[in-house]
Amino acid sequence: MNKATVKMSLHLSPETNQILEQLCQDNHLTKSDFIRKSIALMQVALKNKKKGNHLVVINDKGENQGEIIGL
Repeated sequence: MNKATVKMSLHLSPETNQILEQLCQDNHLTKSDFIRKSIALMQVALKNKKKGNHLVVINDKGENQGEIIGL
């Protein structure tokens, strides 16, 4: 099954591109896969923000390590 795709170009600063490349390398992802996952994560975050929920970082012990703000 062939999924239709849309090709796009993206302008990034050299610093932002380096961050993206490092994140992709660290997580064994292509840039396209990383951007797709980032979009999915933002979609979940923004849906929850609309519901009045807060985004928090929890460690393996279930302890709150902080809140993600500014989205």
